[in-house]
Amino acid sequence: ICINSLGDISTAAEYCATAIQLCNESPSLKIYLPRAHHYFAVCHSALAPTVLSVERRSIHEKALKSFEEAKNFGCNDYLFYYNYALEHAETRNIIAAKELVKEALIRNEDHIPSWILLVLLLTSQKLYDE
Repeated sequence: ICINSLGDISTAAEYCATAIQLCNESPSLKIYLPRAHHYFAVCHSALAPTVLSVERRSIHEKALKSFEEAKNFGCNDYLFYYNYALEHAETRNIIAAKELVKEALIRNEDHIPSWILLVLLLTSQKLYDE
């Protein structure tokens, strides 16, 4: 809500950090931990272009770490893999991005943004026949 409706990425990241903390403290909330890490990573991905280039690298690193945490906790739907691929693409890790977006398409072959990202990744490597 904070990102989409208000455009307040920092507040959204704070809410996600609080959600992660609450999920870690309460056994009944552990089922939400993968999604909390996923959204925390998305917040950092969205935040990276808005900061000085000096800070941008550490924000991308936080995003990638949170995506990895989400994956380790069982987050595995197509939107997770798409967002994870997008973060790798933004950090110019094309090979990882390509594998992750293919994973997103395995889970939902009708997700048009995943197809667009795959085409962009393939054309960036001049792999027109794939």
